[in-house]
Amino acid sequence: MKKTTMTLAAGLLLAGSAQAAEGLSCQVEKDLAAGAGQAPKVTEFTWSTAHGGSEPTGPIKVSIGTLYYTSGRRDTQWGPMPNDTLTLNGSPLKVPAAVNGVIRFGKAFDYGDRVALAYLAEREDDSSATPSEIVLLLDKAGAVSATDIRPGNADADPNRCTLVE
Repeated sequence: MKKTTMTLAAGLLLAGSAQAAEGLSCQVEKDLAAGAGQAPKVTEFTWSTAHGGSEPTGPIKVSIGTLYYTSGRRDTQWGPMPNDTLTLNGSPLKVPAAVNGVIRFGKAFDYGDRVALAYLAEREDDSSATPSEIVLLLDKAGAVSATDIRPGNADADPNRCTLVE
C-alpha cells in the first residue's frame, strides 16, 4: 500500500511539474480548443508591411481598450518614444526589453478581462526570414502579466505552441 501511494504521489508531482512548465502560448491554444463558451475572441492584425504583403490593419479594439503599434522615434506627451512601441489607448505599454522589435503581424486573443497578444517580430538578433514569435498577456490595466518568446532561430520546444504562422 505504501509503495502504491508513493508511486501515485510521484505521478501527480510529475503531472503538476509538466503543467507548470507549459508556456503561455500552449495555454492560449488550449483555450481556443475549449469551445465557444471559454474560447477568446480572435482578431488578426498586420502592423508592418516592410517586406511587402497586405496593407496594415491599424489599431485593434479589444475589451481593455485600443492596442496599436507605432514605428519611428517621435515626441509625445510622455516624452520621446523609441522606434517600436506598443500602445494601449495611446499610452506606451511597459514591455520587457526582450520583446522589442519590428512587429509584423499576429493575433489578439480577447478574454474580456485580459488580452493575449501573439505576433511575429524581427528583434535585434533575428533575420527577416526567421522572426521571433512573441506572446504577451495583458491584464485589464494593460500591464504585462506573462510573456512567451520563441526566438526565430530556436529549436522546437514541447512547452511552446505556435499561435501565428
